[in-house]
Amino acid sequence: MGAQNDELLRQFGIQVVISILTRRQAALRQLVDWHPGASSVESHMVFDLHDNANPAQINGWENCLDAITETVRTGRRTLVHCTQGVSRSGIAAVLVYARLHDLKPDEAIARINGKYRVVGGWNPKLFSFLCEELSL
Repeated sequence: MGAQNDELLRQFGIQVVISILTRRQAALRQLVDWHPGASSVESHMVFDLHDNANPAQINGWENCLDAITETVRTGRRTLVHCTQGVSRSGIAAVLVYARLHDLKPDEAIARINGKYRVVGGWNPKLFSFLCEELSL
């Protein structure tokens, strides 16, 4: 499976992978090294973040969003993923897009979605919590 994933990352030109997982989820995927090297990507960062509104995780979210913003600003093609659906990764993508384009999160959602729904379906409590705590 790893070789197949590496080939897909190469095919799509992915340079950075950012995984938003809990420590338990990372361990189940054998991502025990929090910044593992992979032959097909420049770097792989794993952030231990949960899919709930937890004030203790604000610094982790800030670090994650900063990392995504930095990789995008430097032109590195970045894949952001979580485990089930789009909850954490979708929220992160919207918040970074809002930052990069100086938009409110709802404006970012509207612009990303355009005519077709692309993002959504995430934990609305987490999304609202992060928007409020991060002053977005």
